[in-house]
Formats: sequence, structure tokens, C-alpha cells
Amino acid sequence: MAQALIANVNPIYGLYSGMLNTIVGSLTSSSSLMIISLTNALALVTGSALLNLKGEVKIEALFTLTLLVGLIQLILGLFKLGGIKRFISDSVMTGFIAAAALLIIAGQLKHILGINPIGDNVIERSYNLFSRLAGADIPTLLLGAGTIIIIILFKRSRLKKFSDILGILIGSIFILIVSLPSVAKVGDIAKITNGLPGFALPNLRLIPKLAAAAMAIALLGLTQSAGISSAFPNPGDRRSDPSKDFNSQGLSNVVGSFFQAMPSGGSLSATGINVVGGAKSRWAGIYSGIILMMVVGVAGNLAEVIPLTSLAALLIVTGSLVLIDRWPHMKQIWQISKVSSLAMIVTFLTAIVVSLETAIYTGVLLSLGLYILSAAVNPQLSELIPIKDRYFDETSPPDKLKTNSVTILQVRGNFYFASVFELENRLPKINGCVNAVVIIRLRGRRSIGDTFLNLLINYNHDLVDSGNRLILAGINKTVYKQFVKSGFIEEIGHENVIPATARLQESLRNALVLANHWIGKNKDDIRPDT
Repeated sequence: MAQALIANVNPIYGLYSGMLNTIVGSLTSSSSLMIISLTNALALVTGSALLNLKGEVKIEALFTLTLLVGLIQLILGLFKLGGIKRFISDSVMTGFIAAAALLIIAGQLKHILGINPIGDNVIERSYNLFSRLAGADIPTLLLGAGTIIIIILFKRSRLKKFSDILGILIGSIFILIVSLPSVAKVGDIAKITNGLPGFALPNLRLIPKLAAAAMAIALLGLTQSAGISSAFPNPGDRRSDPSKDFNSQGLSNVVGSFFQAMPSGGSLSATGINVVGGAKSRWAGIYSGIILMMVVGVAGNLAEVIPLTSLAALLIVTGSLVLIDRWPHMKQIWQISKVSSLAMIVTFLTAIVVSLETAIYTGVLLSLGLYILSAAVNPQLSELIPIKDRYFDETSPPDKLKTNSVTILQVRGNFYFASVFELENRLPKINGCVNAVVIIRLRGRRSIGDTFLNLLINYNHDLVDSGNRLILAGINKTVYKQFVKSGFIEEIGHENVIPATARLQESLRNALVLANHWIGKNKDDIRPDT
């Protein structure tokens, strides 16, 4: 409901979007734990696409937009274009998500203050809003501020899983007990009836007007869901298929469009709630949609008593948490790469000043431009095997590591985001081995990007968590400074970063001595691979 409020449409359409969209998505997705539902960013772009439409045409446009988004995602999936997501850089997505979070906060201030601002963009509306602060409705403001405090307090307690719903529930109970006529409720702006969504047909005449926005929403939905399969892997280590996930999201939107649903996609937050709640298979998502259908069918009209200021408070807390979560990453990008920082800032400003749809296309073009400039060669990964007389044989890297062994990896080529995804797939898998050391030789690298740094951070975490070790050899002064500025040097440990020397193989041999010594200390307690 809160996400539908972002899009400035009847909150009932937000509820409808959690029904068939989620059920169809859970039935067909290759990522069995992924929940396909509304997201804040998708709702924000949807609202922007429908901004100049009113009345019945706006509602027809909403369902037509959902259908178009689904068809585009289906086409991308059928043509096996699952890899397209890797061509939108991390810095661009960071700028976009930060802008979306800020727009969500700014867009809800009117409900918190009880003031209707005017203006053509968020800057004008925010200025108009703050210039009229003296006219704010005090009961609305106090209830909204109280809801924010309640949600934050619950997020710091054992009931943090239920903090959002408890904040809304307490605000609704309060407004029922204490009559405050000036506080607007959901029922004041929309009729929420008991029952399931009726059948809706798209308005084909609106397709030309909505096509560009639909493409932007489709790309955003696919990009947002890109990290879900890695963050929440399938039980049993069964790998997900990005193209099949495209098809799943497309099919869920196509079906949902005929039953009054908004454009939806893989939701990282909803999937996280699903997993934390104990989900073990795709049936958790299916049951989620069924239960929502039952609740809305029997007691949907109870939603009318929810104060708009409480829903706005929830979104303000959500947007603020996103900004707080993204801030360290934004600082990291700024410290590591000025080129990536420029892409992040341009995307951010375009979203704020122009529109979110334009920001998506701008971000895609920036990502491709930066890739063309940077990706002169593809990444190459090979294994160096020590032999006598201080030489090394170079061969293909192993598919997986072995217990009580040292694996030396040589990386060549560019370290830009699309190449890093390819490189990540080639790294040897841990697969239950322990007391192994991976040495990555980075001699000759003058700098590294934030995406490659994240790869090193994640691989180091995986190795350490499973009882193994990562050592980096041949690190020049510039790269070492990047490690220090980003804080990575503290995570991996100074002793595991071997600086480059004038002698070609000296740092590599020092790393090899360190690795063999560490393995030898623990070897007696480790059972070798069979």
C-alpha cells in the first residue's frame, strides 16, 4: 500500500500486485526464494510515467504499463539476454538508488505535514513545501513523527521483523481511539473494498505514450533483481538462470496486468523477509500471495482507517535507511575512482532534476560509454604452478580449490564491471575445502575499480568463513592506497597484502612462503580431500 502511495495511485493496486504477480513469479522463477512484488524504485518510476494522466485514463495506463513491462521482460528472457544486467555499472545503480530514496522521502513530506505542494519537479515542490511550513497540520505532523519514532524503536528491539507493520497498526489504532478530523486516512483518498481484483483490459491506444517508460521500468526491475540470486542462493546450490528469471518477471507482470496489478520485479527486501521468515522453497512465495488474497478478500476495507501520515512515515524511514546503507558505498566509489564518481553524480542529478526514466537511460549510456573506454581487453585468469629453478608453469585455473593446497592466480586484462562479472565466474570454487590459500598476483595494476574491489572483498569473506586464506601479491603503491582508503586493508589484514618489489618474482615468492607456512601450521588438524 505504501509503495502504491509512492506512485500516487489507489493503495488497493499495491495490494493486488502482491497476489498473482507473486504467485506466478514464485512458480516460474529459477531463483526459488525470490519474491516478485512491488519495489519502491519501480513504484516511483511508475508514478513518474503516469504523472500527467488523470482519472480513468490514468488507471487504464497503469495496467497497460504493467503489460508492456512484462512483454519487454519476456522478450529479453526469450532471447537469453540475462547477461544484459552486467552492463549497468555499480556506480550508476548507486546514484540511481540514492536519488530514488531521496525522492521517496521528499514525496512523502506532504502527507507528514498535511500540505499539498505545487511545482513541476521535486526541487520546486520541496521549496514550495518548506516555504509553507507554518501552515502544517499539527495533529498530522505529530502522528507522523510518532510513527517514525515507533518504527525506529521497534527496529532496535526483538520485534524488529514486525517494526513496519507495528508502526502502521499503532497509528491506526490511535486514530480510531482519538478522533482527529484533520488527519487524512486512506479511505479519504481511495475506496478499499473487500474482494479480489476484477479483470482489466489494456488500452492499446496508450502504448506509444508508455513504451519508453515501460522499457525503463523493465530494465530497472531486471537490474534490481540481479543481486537476489547471489544474495539468496537456491537451496542445494542449484544455480539460477538470469534469463529464466527475466521470463518469470515478465510472465508475472503480463498475468498481473489483467488483474489490476502494478509493474513488479524481484524485490530484495521482500525476498530478505521471506528468507528470514524461514522460507525453504518457492512455496513460501506462493503461500504469501494466497494469504494476501484471503486477507483482502475478507477484510480489505479495514485498510481505509490507516492514516496517510503513518504510511508516509514508513516510507520516510525506508528511504532514510536506504540512504544510510548506500552512503559508505558512495564514499567508497568517490575514493576509488573519479570516473565512476562522475557517472554516479550525473545519474543522481538526472533523476532529481529531470526524471527517473531519463536517469535510467542516462545511466545505461554512461555505463556503456565507460565500458567502451575501459574494456580494451577481456580479463584473463591463469594458474601459476611453481617448478624448480625459481620458474613457474602457467596453465588454466582449477575449477575448485583443494584442502591443504596453495593456488596462485594471475589476473590480466581490465577490471571494469562487466569484465569483473566474467572474472568472478572463473575463480576456483571453495566447495567445502579447508586450510587452502589463494594467492592473486596483481603486479602491474595501476588502479582497480570499485566492482573489482567488491569481488576481492566477497571472495576474501568466503575464503575466511570456510577456513581458508587470501593473499594478494605484487601490489603497487597506488593500489595499496586504494585498499587503505576503502578500508579493505583492515579486512584482509596488512600481512596478506605483499607489495611489489623491483625483482620480478620476489613478492610472489614471499607470498608463497607465507602461504606454505600457514598451511603447515594447521595441516595436522585437517583431513585432506579424498
